[in-house]
Amino acid sequence: MIRSTLVRAQDLRDTSLCTDELAELDGLLRGHIAVLLPEAQAATDKLWRGGMEWSRRTGRLSEIRFRSEQGLGAGRLSALVQINLLARDCEWLLADHKERHE
Repeated sequence: MIRSTLVRAQDLRDTSLCTDELAELDGLLRGHIAVLLPEAQAATDKLWRGGMEWSRRTGRLSEIRFRSEQGLGAGRLSALVQINLLARDCEWLLADHKERHE
């Protein structure tokens, strides 16, 4: 389900989704992030605090958390940018999840 949401988000440039569809996609991406984020945070918390990997991951997770709390914005372009960024965040979390479970 996460992968199909990401494909939909990546195809936005080729379609003209209405506001309701953009809002639906936004909600799906935020939901996927909410599911994946705690596990990524737990993995980061196990790292040595102050190490480069811990610092890099902490910064990235903070950015993802902040962005997932933002709205779509006032216009279509703002919504498209936000969805694109949420999709990238979701892809990063999904790749991180797969890496730990292989």
